[in-house]
Amino acid sequence: MSQGKSAHSRVVVLGAGPYGLSAAAHLKGKGVEVRIFGQPMAFWADKMPAGMLLRSPRVASNISAPERQTTLDAFETSAGVPPRAPLPIETFVEYGRWFLAALGPSNEFHPNLPRSRRHNSPTAIRVVMLKLSPEGAWRS
Repeated sequence: MSQGKSAHSRVVVLGAGPYGLSAAAHLKGKGVEVRIFGQPMAFWADKMPAGMLLRSPRVASNISAPERQTTLDAFETSAGVPPRAPLPIETFVEYGRWFLAALGPSNEFHPNLPRSRRHNSPTAIRVVMLKLSPEGAWRS
């Protein structure tokens, strides 16, 4: 793929956690059409203990993006959340969801994808091609 912008490129990012959101932001910054599949920040919201404080310093808790408008500081200012260190998990989850919204309307979010069964290999990835019906149901 060339380094320039391509109006015909399409990429699917599997996972809407901090790394998936960052990958989508950088791809979008290069002009690539991106679709994000997954619940935004679901692992962090559902698997981490309520009230947990992040061990990473504030500067390392920013979700990487080519523009500076989506920093943790920008989120806190926009949401009226006072800056804290260490960062509460609830603030980080809301920051990730705000970050996704800031990516703009050209991104799609598909929260209800069917889940596949786990494979024995911890590195196995199963890709299933699905179509979204006009009624909003996924079909293979």
